[in-house]
Amino acid sequence: MKKIRGTAALLLFLTCITPNFGGEGDHRPRCKVSQKDRVAMKWAKRTDCDGGGTVVDGTYNPTELYEIPVVVHVIYDEQGTGRLSEDKIHEMMTVLNQDFRAQAGTNAEQGNDVMIQFYLAEKDPQGNPSGGITYTQNGDWFREATEEIRAEYGSALAWDTTRYLNIFTTGMDFALGYIVWMPWEAGANPSEEGVAMAYDAVGLGGVPGADLGHTISHEVGHYLGLEHTFNSQAGDCATGDCYTTGDYICDTNPHLEADGGCADEMSCGFEDPIHNYMNYTDDSCLQEFTPEQINRMRCTLLTYRSGLIQNRTVAEAPTRWLTHVTRPGGDFTSTLYMNNRGTTESSVTLTAYASNGQAIAGATADLSVPAGGFSSMPMDNVFSQESLSHIGISGSDDIAVSVGYKAAAVSGATAHLNEDNRASTRWYFYPGEQDLVFDGLAVLNAGDAMTPVTVHFRDTSGRSLSSTTITESLAPQAKTLAIIGALYENPEGTVVEVSADQPVLIVALRGTQAGSGFSYLYQTQPIRGL
Repeated sequence: MKKIRGTAALLLFLTCITPNFGGEGDHRPRCKVSQKDRVAMKWAKRTDCDGGGTVVDGTYNPTELYEIPVVVHVIYDEQGTGRLSEDKIHEMMTVLNQDFRAQAGTNAEQGNDVMIQFYLAEKDPQGNPSGGITYTQNGDWFREATEEIRAEYGSALAWDTTRYLNIFTTGMDFALGYIVWMPWEAGANPSEEGVAMAYDAVGLGGVPGADLGHTISHEVGHYLGLEHTFNSQAGDCATGDCYTTGDYICDTNPHLEADGGCADEMSCGFEDPIHNYMNYTDDSCLQEFTPEQINRMRCTLLTYRSGLIQNRTVAEAPTRWLTHVTRPGGDFTSTLYMNNRGTTESSVTLTAYASNGQAIAGATADLSVPAGGFSSMPMDNVFSQESLSHIGISGSDDIAVSVGYKAAAVSGATAHLNEDNRASTRWYFYPGEQDLVFDGLAVLNAGDAMTPVTVHFRDTSGRSLSSTTITESLAPQAKTLAIIGALYENPEGTVVEVSADQPVLIVALRGTQAGSGFSYLYQTQPIRGL
């Protein structure tokens, strides 16, 4: 963010000029530049990416993947406001990686791959297994009225800021996000390193205009050394060497002030960079970092934050899945079954996934079964994470894995769902009598790119009666759910067709309607399309 240089030894806030991102009465800017005042001086050029400018060097081109561990500190108040779910945190991480990796099937595919990837920390600073999320109830911290409070909760909560990107979510009412120190000032107060985010700007569906989750990408851009694209001087168009003035980048057009909405604008003799994450346009418009911004971010990472870089071996996605698993503590209990059909003892590795397609950190189990034998155990004994959605299976093909569901509170029978590896872009099944039962649908993207998923209702002649796109962009290994009766008023006497651009696995589960006195759940066998 733009740093103030002055003579007063004061703590200053500079609110960025920006349109209103919130709803009626909400005038928070995208970010707030928060900084410590310094003795007036011209910042001397010392490195290839500091407060004096940028030196573009091929050394920093995106040829190698850098991976950064993240810990998210969720701070909430006495009433529980701000206590974000694990799913919402995973949603934020998904958007961050889509933006930085220019993921196919998203708006970001129009941009450039930064070759920097983020993951929730799998171990804490002491080496203990971790999911990369902490929860703290503190009303004063949540309301975050002063910079001193930021330093206070940073000192109390931050994990080693040289090894982790710390993200703090609070109820800030003056911005959607900010950082305190630019990277070349790192270490001035280590507890203040990292990103602060307004809890309602995390993930999808939050603040109007910033409701696609790109605020985190904007702030992490600052964390990695990028200035605003509108970083003009004294309200004038930046002049002179574009590597030492403005935003220190030459392939971002200079412009006079922050843009809002998503309309083409002209200033300083150029088209404004309305698609750049470091502008203030609406989320629906944002889609790129430029090649020189990428060069500067990677320079920043290597120069100032190299301790963050991890060399992880990312396993290939499983090809066998338990497509749907009930969450711990819900209305159903789940039992895991494994049958070894071979003649020797064998083992499988089970990996728990959240609904957004991310493997849950630390949620992996290696299980063995003797030759010809079987094993069963409560799912809670294997995975207890509340974000559990589905399970990937790797290892011996001799072991068949299944899951059984049973109602926790009322009489019922156990339904069994077998592992599956049969993916298709088109599926069919027949719905039941909706006044007696409900049909639930789970769809898992087994492909390697984002995909829309559409449910069609067809009559006996194949004519389409109704269609609904239940998701526009299901990520690889992600899952979405739908209730058939909620998609079409009278689905009886129709065939339900599920279509996608990527191969998907589906599970159709039929259950008794609530209030019947019983609770039965069983699988309806879908028909795979050709």
